[in-house]
Amino acid sequence: MVVDSLDTDEVSLAQPLTLVSYQLKLLHKDVMDVRQSITKLTETLTRVAIIEERQEHTNTSIQQLLEELRTLHNRLDATEVKLTQSEAALKSLNLKDNRVNVWLDRAIWATIAMLGMYVAKKVGLIL
Repeated sequence: MVVDSLDTDEVSLAQPLTLVSYQLKLLHKDVMDVRQSITKLTETLTRVAIIEERQEHTNTSIQQLLEELRTLHNRLDATEVKLTQSEAALKSLNLKDNRVNVWLDRAIWATIAMLGMYVAKKVGLIL
């Protein structure tokens, strides 16, 4: 620093003031940097909060879907049990129906045989 017109007291006083001024400028710059960092940190935390909220909403939706799937699975199991029971009942009815058909066939053949015997007796083939 070149000071031509100042006396030694003013020079000795000007140097510390310049140094303090320079240090204040550096301190001001550091404070501004900290403010910018805090602003960026705030923005980042806001984004993280938004992401966390979205993730929580997604997890809630997934839980609801899983519960719905469990309900549908239970209904499907119940329907399968009912279907199995219905199938067993139909098989049972089919067996009974087959038995009835056999008896009806026998009754029809017996009736035909009796009718044939009656006709044969009337015609004179049988005494």
